[in-house]
Amino acid sequence: MGISFFVRTTAPTPSAQLLAAQEGTPYGTVFNRTDDSFSEAFNYSTIFNNDVYDMKYSHDDTYIAITSVITPFLSIYKDPNFTSSPLSFTIPTSYCSRCSWSSDSIYLAVGLNADPRMLIYKRSGDTFTQLATVPNATSWGQINDVAFDPTDTYLSVCGTSGGLKILKRSGDTFTNIANPYTGPYVTRSTAWSPDSKYVALGLPSLHDGIRVYKRTGDTFSSVTIDALVANAWGYGVSFNPDGTLLAVAHSFSPFITLYSVDSDTDTFTKLSAPSDLPGQNAYGCAFDKTGTYLAVIADGSSNSVVYSVDGTTLTKVADLATNGSNNISWSNT
Repeated sequence: MGISFFVRTTAPTPSAQLLAAQEGTPYGTVFNRTDDSFSEAFNYSTIFNNDVYDMKYSHDDTYIAITSVITPFLSIYKDPNFTSSPLSFTIPTSYCSRCSWSSDSIYLAVGLNADPRMLIYKRSGDTFTQLATVPNATSWGQINDVAFDPTDTYLSVCGTSGGLKILKRSGDTFTNIANPYTGPYVTRSTAWSPDSKYVALGLPSLHDGIRVYKRTGDTFSSVTIDALVANAWGYGVSFNPDGTLLAVAHSFSPFITLYSVDSDTDTFTKLSAPSDLPGQNAYGCAFDKTGTYLAVIADGSSNSVVYSVDGTTLTKVADLATNGSNNISWSNT
């Protein structure tokens, strides 16, 4: 009997576009990446005249969802074709915060600042249909962030009423099954590790700025993790694609904190700050889909940066021409 095996002949290609959701004009910007350089491909200044809160590609890079503090609050563009009109669907009636696509690009979860607080859309072709209202969401306050886990089984939710909610999906039904953190403080950001073992939560300084919970079945237990710098709020969290790093964007220098992750021992070790820091408080961070880059969006003009990632070392390769900050994300190709 012969032995057959597969050899990867080329490394995965780093993501080619970066989406910056901004609170200052031009509000939303798409950057093209060429090697370590980032140039503006398009901005939404002619479409939005107020803050864009989030911009996310679907996982197949077919759609871009854009949330805003002004009507239409949620827009979805296809292909993406920036010169086309957004798709037609039932839009929310209050402003939207961050959003999250399921890994199969079928579901889109969106946080709202008013009732019903949270909406989940199901995609069929180019049609997006609102599912039934998520149970109990009206008591959760403004929803600040939502995140599907990589298996599309769980959805983490955080907001102004404090707490971290875990919803479990069965078909088109989402049920609140756990509240690992019950507040009462505002929670700002949430993200899952690539194996769905951990869910991270950005918190106010009174609670160290960061929490991590380990999932065992449908049970979530706290994992010990060193606090951020004193007084820091954890505004953005992101795991790298192999789950060995957790990045936290936060207030107060160094503005970005990196932890190494040992999933065998559930150990999160705070690493030294990079030598080149973002220029102000950081509100979002995102590893690209290969873990080659970490982008950090920071307050003010041109304070946002992109780092190359080599092991646990971050080296700044680019400054981004953004104005103000809300969140940042990558294309998948």
